[in-house]
Amino acid sequence: MRYRLLNEPAEAESICLDVLKADPENQEAIITLLLALTDRFVKGYGVSDTQVKELLARIRSEYEHAYYAGIFAERRAKTKLIQHTPGCRFQAYDLFREAMSWFERAEAIRPPGKKKSLSNFRWSNCSYLARAMRKSDEFTRCEYEGWQRVAEKYDAVWSSLTRQFIPYLIDAAHVSTGLSVLDVACGPGYVSGAVKKVGANPTGVDFSKKMVAIAGSMFPEIDFREGDAQQLAFPDASYDRVLMNFGLLHLSSPEKACAEAFRVLRPRGKFGFTIWAEPHENPGGKIVNDAIEAHANLNVRRARRALEVFVC
Repeated sequence: MRYRLLNEPAEAESICLDVLKADPENQEAIITLLLALTDRFVKGYGVSDTQVKELLARIRSEYEHAYYAGIFAERRAKTKLIQHTPGCRFQAYDLFREAMSWFERAEAIRPPGKKKSLSNFRWSNCSYLARAMRKSDEFTRCEYEGWQRVAEKYDAVWSSLTRQFIPYLIDAAHVSTGLSVLDVACGPGYVSGAVKKVGANPTGVDFSKKMVAIAGSMFPEIDFREGDAQQLAFPDASYDRVLMNFGLLHLSSPEKACAEAFRVLRPRGKFGFTIWAEPHENPGGKIVNDAIEAHANLNVRRARRALEVFVC
């Protein structure tokens, strides 16, 4: 433990491994090794979640398992924020919430004699950071949580409608064989799948981890990634086409997404997107809109926009 406090996790790790060779179930060595490994998250070392989870599984005490599982999630969350990768704030928020759940569980089963302040303090810290991220972009957080919650239902509920417009979007953007295409807010990957069929080379990106997983399972031959439409993790001038099917109105700053689309486009590239038309042009949308007007809480910012296809 002394080496960890001296900010020398590598030395602490080496000593713990030596101890565990002689005594594989030494609980102090297992916990210290877990902490030493998670100390190294922020330094960019190749410490996998699997390594830490294997150590967690060897902790005998139910209380300590919950407590250190919380520390693991908390440190992963902080590392996400430091790395500042696309979608990191959403991932960090989920990890902070996971950590809070573990600390709550630890407090509920805290043995007599264990300091109450430990799990409570860490819970409070995670709660503060989670709230701070939530407030920074409430619209995006609401969208993210919503899509995470309904990702598995999207195919049954909405896809039969939104997929009808994909051929028009592809045609309007003049997608053809050999072109590289970035499918932003890809959802279950239907645009990418259609692009692949015409002989182009798609890459899909979505901020919902669950949507990316669904897309990957439906179209395993296509590269799908987690990412933020408003901060694309791709170099300038790297795609011939950028497409977005009904994604633009789900963004807190659609103008940033448009700017990012143009940034990653090559010279003479095209950006094509679809949005819903306003209720007076969209009978189906009007039914939904009227129901919302009559029965929903309207104390939210609303975006009202049938279909409009734009190619820039």
